[in-house]
Amino acid sequence: MTFDDKAIDWLIDLLARTADAEIMTRFRRLGSEDVRQKTSATDLVTEADVNAERVITAALKQRYPDALVVGEEAHAEDPSVLPQLGDAELAFVIDPVDGTINFASGLPLFGVMLAVVVKGETVAGIIYDPVGRDCLIGLRGAGSHLRRSDGTLERCRWPRRPPSPTWSARCRGATWKSPSDRRWHATTRNSGRHSTTGSRRTNIACWRPATPISSSTTS
Repeated sequence: MTFDDKAIDWLIDLLARTADAEIMTRFRRLGSEDVRQKTSATDLVTEADVNAERVITAALKQRYPDALVVGEEAHAEDPSVLPQLGDAELAFVIDPVDGTINFASGLPLFGVMLAVVVKGETVAGIIYDPVGRDCLIGLRGAGSHLRRSDGTLERCRWPRRPPSPTWSARCRGATWKSPSDRRWHATTRNSGRHSTTGSRRTNIACWRPATPISSSTTS
């Protein structure tokens, strides 16, 4: 039993169809009985989570009858399935609604996630956006791509990040090292809040880069 990279299109279609039928039909339509806590008030599960995972699991089992399927909700019911991932010839890991709190709150910031694992190694991953109807695809050896709702495929390219200089700054007794940008960080004298303006109301004792920054360096 093997996983063919060409099956990625089938998996995307499965996630999209399931999202339409089980997730988006419940988005902003959940009743109080459709949402419940698992371990805490911030760990929720909805009927969309449960039903989407059920549909995806059934379809995977039909196509790959010998594969191990580990869903987030199934794992919550039976944690013993997780250790089997390392030895499984083929396994699928599902998070039916990643961002359940957002989903339950009516915020369109959630997705359906699926990973393909072969003998303990992740070989493919999909993040599907039910609202925007596009998805991110990662394949071992083939990089990452964004597939838009119109079917166009774009390779994900990450900007080259230059080496970060070590910064030393002292502002009213507070020290920063390696900030994420080069803006001025200071403490406003009157309010005690941080400021990036460098105004006359700001007390800056010292701001010095430990190493010079080349003028050709880009951020």
